[in-house]
Amino acid sequence: ESVMSLYRGSLLPRCDYYHWLMPKVIYYQNLYMQQLKGYLRLLNEEGNFLAMQKVATEALSIDIYDSDSHLYLIKAVFLAGSKRLAKTFYSQSSEYLNSEHKQELEALMRDT
Repeated sequence: ESVMSLYRGSLLPRCDYYHWLMPKVIYYQNLYMQQLKGYLRLLNEEGNFLAMQKVATEALSIDIYDSDSHLYLIKAVFLAGSKRLAKTFYSQSSEYLNSEHKQELEALMRDT
């Protein structure tokens, strides 16, 4: 949670696309995403699906193509009881999910 409160987005928003700054921007964004994914795993283990939705949404606002973030968002919505919404999210984001995550979500939705 403390990492989420510290992160303010881009280092220098107006200069993000300068070739000399891009490696640093990507480096710090990747560090932040790693922290968010670790937090998502913890929230999943605890069964805190509301917080999991919030963190996954934050992660997706940074990297819409991240399969892990889509997985956790769909799982959180589904396990919180909004099964129809989770299936809608799944169909909308299936192109961003890797095959392992697709199988996991399909098994989850089929078994419950």
